[in-house]
Amino acid sequence: MRSENKSRHWHAVLVGSKKEKFVFDLLQRKGISVYLPLVKRTRRYASRIKTHEVPLISCYVFVQVSEQEHVDVLETAYVYKFIRFGGNITAIPQHEIDILKHVVGHYDDVELADDQLYRKGDKVELIAGELTGIKGTVIEDRGNKRYLVKLESLDLKLTWTVKASKLKRTT
Repeated sequence: MRSENKSRHWHAVLVGSKKEKFVFDLLQRKGISVYLPLVKRTRRYASRIKTHEVPLISCYVFVQVSEQEHVDVLETAYVYKFIRFGGNITAIPQHEIDILKHVVGHYDDVELADDQLYRKGDKVELIAGELTGIKGTVIEDRGNKRYLVKLESLDLKLTWTVKASKLKRTT
């Protein structure tokens, strides 16, 4: 691990879909302090039940770095960018990381709250799954945080039922 420095802050970085654990390992090998909140999810298959550890927040990994280490993070495979608000890289207070670690470590039913609601006609982009990056338009609210989305790319029009957690609003 790198030497402790008071100018090191926690930041969220956007990583490739389903690459969170891989990026976590790469960053650890570089000696970067990294946190990936994982939760257990049980899946039922036709012949068995299996429990997996999956990221609490898809496509995000948390790093504690100084400003000089930002490049080391960005040069890591599948790391796309630091999360910004108002044009600035956002520092996450240590106490918020501590709360996240406590909640994830002590409770089995932790889920990311999704208060994002979409309306008919909203322009959206898929942010998880095989179709990540595809843009479309909300056609219908199917209830239970599921939406019918018309995808328009390569002049191909498809309709797809998508969970709200896999969408983000675009302009």
